[in-house]
Amino acid sequence: MGPKYSIPLSEGGGIPSKYEVMFNYIADLVDENCKMANIISQKFIPNSDQRRVLDAIENSEVPSDEWIYVLLVGPTGSGKSTVAYYYVLDKLSSYYNAWALGVRTTSQDIKDTIYKDAVKLLQQYGVPFRKNDQDTSIYLPNGSVWRMRSDEALMDSKSDKSHKLGSTSYNMVVLEEADSLSEELVLTIPGRMRNPGHFRKVIFLPCNPPSKRSWIYKMFYEGNDPDDPKSRFRAFYLSAEANTEHVGEAYIKTMRADFARNPALAKRLGYGLFGPDIKGIPYFQHDFRRDIHVSDTPLQWDPRYPMIRSWDFGLNTALAVFQYHEELGQIRFHRSIVETETLLDSFCDEHLPKLYHEFPGARWEDYGDIAGRQRSTLSKKTAYDVLADRGIYYKASKQGVMYGLNVISRLLRTFFKGKPMIFIDPCCELLIEAFESGYCNKKKVTDHEDLRPNKDGVYDHIMDAVRYGLVCMRAQPEDDATHRAGWGSLPPGQELFDMTTQQVQGLHSPRGVVNVQLGGSQRFRSRI
Repeated sequence: MGPKYSIPLSEGGGIPSKYEVMFNYIADLVDENCKMANIISQKFIPNSDQRRVLDAIENSEVPSDEWIYVLLVGPTGSGKSTVAYYYVLDKLSSYYNAWALGVRTTSQDIKDTIYKDAVKLLQQYGVPFRKNDQDTSIYLPNGSVWRMRSDEALMDSKSDKSHKLGSTSYNMVVLEEADSLSEELVLTIPGRMRNPGHFRKVIFLPCNPPSKRSWIYKMFYEGNDPDDPKSRFRAFYLSAEANTEHVGEAYIKTMRADFARNPALAKRLGYGLFGPDIKGIPYFQHDFRRDIHVSDTPLQWDPRYPMIRSWDFGLNTALAVFQYHEELGQIRFHRSIVETETLLDSFCDEHLPKLYHEFPGARWEDYGDIAGRQRSTLSKKTAYDVLADRGIYYKASKQGVMYGLNVISRLLRTFFKGKPMIFIDPCCELLIEAFESGYCNKKKVTDHEDLRPNKDGVYDHIMDAVRYGLVCMRAQPEDDATHRAGWGSLPPGQELFDMTTQQVQGLHSPRGVVNVQLGGSQRFRSRI
């Protein structure tokens, strides 16, 4: 869609030459662009947080021919998406043949939010445009285009080519609700940031703060200073208070009051803090309280009692480390670890030395998934074999998921001398999030149906690890073949003479015989 222009006659009254036509066309095009240029910037008044974002983009010290990523996080109503839309529409209307891409999870999300909001802003600021509702694209008179596509369409290899990125190149991208998009899609975007333009190329990621386990958090905060003007990965927090003029104080107050009934929602949506993205109904939302079950200070472990490692196996290996402190009557969690797409061998090589260093001389007891004895296509060895090679022989129980969840629920509600029976070190952020709202029942499952854990790939693994450990502690020894064998585990380097009679007796066996595997290949057998 180009500018409307008339072809004047030549000086002699004849038909103009092609050069005259081209000159007049360019003149009209320049005139149209001049009318549109800065029309949005003259009318849009950013709040203090939005101004900070725009100034940082303008003053970025990254080379001008390189694009930057801009993460915009904050609570609902903070104006994080608005500032991204403003930047895109301002550049589209001010520069010839600029291209932008907008992405959300589904096509319906596109139509209900980013596409509708962009059209509304253009109408509000009086910018002429043409739109295609079916194609969810916006066309400006100067040749600039804003295309909007869904994550599922862009990444579906079976979808029509017209819905994909194709060979189109872009200057700007808005990844709306970025925490709900696939990391795979985001990694494909930079290859399309090659459209020429005399302004800063930006990939915006507006969203409510996700979990610290998310790829977004790792991209912007691990090994990067998001406040450094030289960084290509900039992050900005936008507060709802800074946007009061647009949403009103009553909105902010009422929003937070409603979200307060769910701690995770209040944290992420109400106050814009990093936390788990709820993907169902939290199992322990009525049993777990952060202010009760989480310590304010790091927990000290007690060498008088065994340290327990509880394992969940698979490509995403999880390990919960806790200790039952008989004197305090508490199950005290000291560590929670999950490694995604990591085999058990590599997991052990990385984390076991750390545990032996952090808890020197500890007596270890190990629990895990009974399915760890089964072979998989991932390895010739079973999980049991991998741990056995390291002198670790874990116990297991056949109890089902619901039994384990009920055990955990009862423990959360149990107090001893006014103190909770489950107490967690503040460093166990992953476990805390799982208890608080990360471990969820699948949506649309009613009360009379069986509860089914949502396999999110992170929280389900750490909670399963906890479940195996707490269930095995309460299982009858005769129900557990591994426990009947009476194997215990010692850290590497601890010799037999270092074990006192009390330590040997701590390795219970219903037969009265204890088999101990040292850190190396030595074993001894002792009758209590």
